[in-house]
Amino acid sequence: MYKLKSRRVSLGLSQQELAERLNVTPVWLNQIENNKKTSSKMERRIEEELQKIETEKYGIGIPTLS
Repeated sequence: MYKLKSRRVSLGLSQQELAERLNVTPVWLNQIENNKKTSSKMERRIEEELQKIETEKYGIGIPTLS
């Protein structure tokens, strides 16, 4: 999903860094971000991990526009 990619980029994370935190390959993460593969379970996992990173980085969760 493109919004996952934009959130990742806004946090200054590379695909490699996020993939390592999720224990998946960067190629697989790229396919999810670019809608070549779909997995609602994985998208939720990515959202949760991005939320954790936002909290670690800024001390609060940043609300999304969705």
